[in-house]
Amino acid sequence: MPRMDSRAERYLCKHDGCGKTFARKEHLTRHEKGHISANLLQCQVCKRPFNRKDSLLRHQIKHVAANKRNFSRRSRRACIACHAAKVKCDGKEICSKCVNRGIECNYSHDDNSQREGSSIQDGNMDTLGPASSSPAVSAPLAQPLRDGTASNYTASIRPADVESETAPLATRTHGRIDWTTIQIRPDSQVTSALAAPVGIRYDESQKYSMVYLESYFEQFHCYWPIIHRPSHEEEANETDLCELSMRMVGAWFLGTNKAVRFAVDTHVILLNHVMSQLCQFTSQDKFQQSLPISVCNAALLNIIFALYHGHERETSRAIVLWNILMAVLRETGFFKLETAWSDEKTGYFPPMRSTKLGERQRRLAYNLYKLDAYMSVIGKKPMTIFPEELHFPLPCTLSFWNSNGLHLWEERQIDEPLYRDSVSMHSLIVENALNSSSAQERPMLIEDIHLCLCAMQSDIWNLSQSTAFQTDCDTNNVLRKDILRRRLDGLKSRLDQITVQPVSNLNFGQEELLPLRYYYGYEDHNSSNWYDAVTTRVNNMLFDATMLYFLLSLNLSVDVRKITQLARDQQLSTVEDCSEAHRLAREQRQTSMKGWTSTPAVRFALCQAIDVLVAHQTFENGFGTSANARSVGPICHVALCVSALIVWTFCKYCDHGCEICVPRAIPVAELTRWSASGNQFAKEKEDWIEMRGQNQTARPQLQGIQFCDCNKAFLKTPFQACLPNGFALAEIIAPGIFKNSTGRSS
Repeated sequence: MPRMDSRAERYLCKHDGCGKTFARKEHLTRHEKGHISANLLQCQVCKRPFNRKDSLLRHQIKHVAANKRNFSRRSRRACIACHAAKVKCDGKEICSKCVNRGIECNYSHDDNSQREGSSIQDGNMDTLGPASSSPAVSAPLAQPLRDGTASNYTASIRPADVESETAPLATRTHGRIDWTTIQIRPDSQVTSALAAPVGIRYDESQKYSMVYLESYFEQFHCYWPIIHRPSHEEEANETDLCELSMRMVGAWFLGTNKAVRFAVDTHVILLNHVMSQLCQFTSQDKFQQSLPISVCNAALLNIIFALYHGHERETSRAIVLWNILMAVLRETGFFKLETAWSDEKTGYFPPMRSTKLGERQRRLAYNLYKLDAYMSVIGKKPMTIFPEELHFPLPCTLSFWNSNGLHLWEERQIDEPLYRDSVSMHSLIVENALNSSSAQERPMLIEDIHLCLCAMQSDIWNLSQSTAFQTDCDTNNVLRKDILRRRLDGLKSRLDQITVQPVSNLNFGQEELLPLRYYYGYEDHNSSNWYDAVTTRVNNMLFDATMLYFLLSLNLSVDVRKITQLARDQQLSTVEDCSEAHRLAREQRQTSMKGWTSTPAVRFALCQAIDVLVAHQTFENGFGTSANARSVGPICHVALCVSALIVWTFCKYCDHGCEICVPRAIPVAELTRWSASGNQFAKEKEDWIEMRGQNQTARPQLQGIQFCDCNKAFLKTPFQACLPNGFALAEIIAPGIFKNSTGRSS
């Protein structure tokens, strides 16, 4: 026990030769630990011992100035380009930054350039002169973002003799600043725990990294523009979860056996690590502070990849990851209107605000809602994001998002629609639902139409829930279905108008309805056929939106959940086969299918199922020849599976059968003719759907094969040919329909 000094009422140290006294007992306890050598902390520089950690940290500050390069983990030398851009240089003979940028790497620089650089750092934007006045200088243009999210950014003036003299005259701007000579460069970042190695074979990943990333941006980026490509090329981290996820997606789209194997193996590893990272966040964390947006983007990419891959187990794990991601974002206040963001402060460099900071939040919210609709359609579950939570402004155009350089940013900002910053996503959805005059007058991009289609999935699912406990003839349900049908057809009409608008190479980008300049990317406008890439990009996005329309329309016409369960009833487990409750439910479903094929809604759905097939075949044989079945959006594959399921159900429960099963003289209706010929046979198609006139009893057929129970295996073949090999998600959407040749099809 410590001894008390009775005279001064202080605690006396009992260590021999010490004799120090303390007013409080805890101070004595802390002091006595210093007499035990095992408890001492030692400075790694001067070997001085300390008994307190805070004392050691204060002492180490003295060594920072002398060992600054060691603490910052910088190389002992930096090349001219990295020094001017204020980025970390690895100090190699030819540094990796210069290799990625494709410029010469040189380590000799004089003191004059450094003095010029320091003079501009002390100044402001008004001190920037012409590019020819300074070979390589940089100026800070922004304050740090929130802690742990990003580093400072600087605008770097590149040597005039490198790019300014070689740039085409048409691309130069004549404003106060020559933007072609300025780039946004990030400062070096401290490696965090999130960038730790995750067990992926880096030798293979790094070897093909550029190939995988190029595949990502060429084939995936237009569907899901999540990543800001210009800044990514400067901020890429070899071990970042988002960077690895991008390589995974790019490898999948590349399509080679080795690349696909790498993508699948990487996906399994990344799912574990992303889940582990997200589970560490709580309500005390804040989005873009302690919760980096890169982790959210990595989770988003892995969930999307699971839909492309279609493997049942990984898709189930992706659904779990989705629920974790949504819980974390809600806990950190991402969807709250009152949440304050770092980019709301004044003083940020305008290009950073419009294409980097706030835009990333918009992109994340938009893609989350889009993916939520996809997950709802596939899993036949309600959506988790409410339209009211989409208080974010509309994302900028794809062209503005792909501005590679400040000169392009300035040029494309002039063409950017003004309403993008003033209209929220929720407002656009509400205006479209109400069919307001402002919604009719305002132009809509393909992304806007896609957003409104995704919003309709929630209404369609709610309607299907109410009709499950009521009759189809309920007046309220009929009116609700009619309203939803008119909204769907209105959005489809907008897509059709964009599809048929004339496009001329002479006035390319100046189209009246949807200017294609909104979809520019990294194309070289000096090449002869640069506009082909833009046209293909727009056609791919139109096809994706059209398939989503067909999928929603099929769910509105028929109860897809019930016919999915009917298909699942064909392959019962032993437990289900012996269950009395399951038997009664099966009999009830079978009874409800009597006369099912004679209803106009089912016949309309059958015609649209053939429309999906014809659209796929036309896309693959036309402007979609460059995109294989793997690169088509997952919602397109889901639409094919649902269409095949409707065809299978119609064949199983049709009354008339084929001419072999029911040998009667009945007229035949080729459904592909109605899909491929536009309005030429619209009256004939409508009579068959409504069961009017001579066509009401016509036997439907697909490419010469009549719809009958005996032809189910043949009718599924055209649909299966449009699906990528190994698309296991088809077994979840249409159970037993796409069994392989060695299996037994129901």
